[in-house]
Amino acid sequence: MSLPTSQRRELPLKEKIAVIKDSYGKTHRQLAKQFKIGRTQVANILKRKMDLMTAYEENAPSDRKRLCAAPDNQAIDNLTWKWFQHAIRHSVRISGPLIQEKALTFAAAAGKTEFKASNGWLHRFKVRHNITYNRVPICGDSASVDEDVIKQWKRNLPTIIDGYDPRDIFNMGESGVRFRALPYKIMGNECTGGTKSREKLTASFCVNMEGDFEKTLVLGKCKTPMSFRNINRTNLPVEWDFNKKAWMTLEVFDKWIMAFDRRMRDQGRRVLLFIDNAPSHPKQFNLTNIRVVFFPANTTSKLQPLDQGIIATVKSLYNMRLLEAVIGRLDKGEDVSKINTCVSVLDACHWIDAAVKDVKRTTVKTCFARAGFSNEFFKDDPEDNVPLAQLISATREHLGLHDTMDATEFIEFDKDVSVNDNEFNGYENRPIDEFIEGSNRNRKGDITNDDEEMTEEGTKNEVDGAVIKTIKEAIQHVERLKMFCLERDLGEMVRHVVEAESALHELAVKSATSTQQTTMHSLVIKKEPVFCL
Repeated sequence: MSLPTSQRRELPLKEKIAVIKDSYGKTHRQLAKQFKIGRTQVANILKRKMDLMTAYEENAPSDRKRLCAAPDNQAIDNLTWKWFQHAIRHSVRISGPLIQEKALTFAAAAGKTEFKASNGWLHRFKVRHNITYNRVPICGDSASVDEDVIKQWKRNLPTIIDGYDPRDIFNMGESGVRFRALPYKIMGNECTGGTKSREKLTASFCVNMEGDFEKTLVLGKCKTPMSFRNINRTNLPVEWDFNKKAWMTLEVFDKWIMAFDRRMRDQGRRVLLFIDNAPSHPKQFNLTNIRVVFFPANTTSKLQPLDQGIIATVKSLYNMRLLEAVIGRLDKGEDVSKINTCVSVLDACHWIDAAVKDVKRTTVKTCFARAGFSNEFFKDDPEDNVPLAQLISATREHLGLHDTMDATEFIEFDKDVSVNDNEFNGYENRPIDEFIEGSNRNRKGDITNDDEEMTEEGTKNEVDGAVIKTIKEAIQHVERLKMFCLERDLGEMVRHVVEAESALHELAVKSATSTQQTTMHSLVIKKEPVFCL
């Protein structure tokens, strides 16, 4: 029986979520009695449970009693919200009048001449997207985070992940990799050997709370770099994709997440995937076994587990392998520009994969805890960056470098590299109708070979003579063996060859830093590097 009008009360969003969570196996009458509301309201809540859960996951105020109805000019609202996210991400100062001005610009381009960006519309826009102006963004993501949003998200998070096993809670995100960059500075804070855009790869990492990584997706600028010749790409240790900017795009992301969904379906698992609001991550999915949750806009520096130290750990481990290879493959005092001939895209793929495999489970669990997913913290190791710092010092001496970065600078210098399509520059001038009509952005021009990347890299496989006299020659022969295994699809053997290659790099570092004669008999297969945030 419905309650008298005088006794009716509208539940706030948080309590509506509780009704949804408690609804399994209960009748409407039982829920109405439990929450002291009418059966009609119970029915309405369960009927709209998807909308309510989405609003809750998108950090709508938990004390809100009613969800705002979709505005008449939904397309303009969506465009303005996308513009707002881009502006915040690129440290643009935002004001109410600026939001209204951009909304009018989008309306005019879309032919919505009747639209008026009134103060009432602005207020409703801010309420819909939980926008506050407690702090003006002045310095990128971390500087413009609203602490109230952070606190509210962490209060909501236990409810969002309730019912999922830690192994089924994933975080996915991208990071730029300057795969040939060396840690020395020119012109202030610039770094050579890898700062040009053509030197960049984009790596997409996906890991669960238990520390299990999915196969890393690596994006380059051409379909077949020179080092991939005669290699079956399915045998690479990473997933390889490409476009002319080496960016994550809507098409690439859609292909990746659909494949991830199929794997989870084949394993009989239903998982939760947390991602950021990057423009290359679409809001609509047709998935069967993945529930996607977006972090609140502009909060990944505080809320995304990958950004709490996981990516930094991978970068540190990658940089160690890079510097070991440089010392092993370049002669003492050799011109640093020759790094293009001794480090290939194939090397980078193997080192990214090896770095991911060396990340400790305790590191991943601690990073999820820092982001509010659990309370399972592990003690930090104060010596984390010592091995990398020692390699930076050894590289400086070996190549005669002068002003070098410290370990932390080397790990973080490429963290702001652009990795997503639809960045802010030129955003307003792009065709408005492709957003309104939900275009998939079919860019045939993205699928192209990049002549620069095809010609700049090389693999030193041409070694004369059969007698190995130096560490450098041994490394070159191992590279030839690695190519032999890859070209013949020898699978697991490649991993062992890469381990031997890393061991030779370690030996080269010891030889370069030691005053005593090092012999080939000192070779020891490299053990797991220690790096735990």
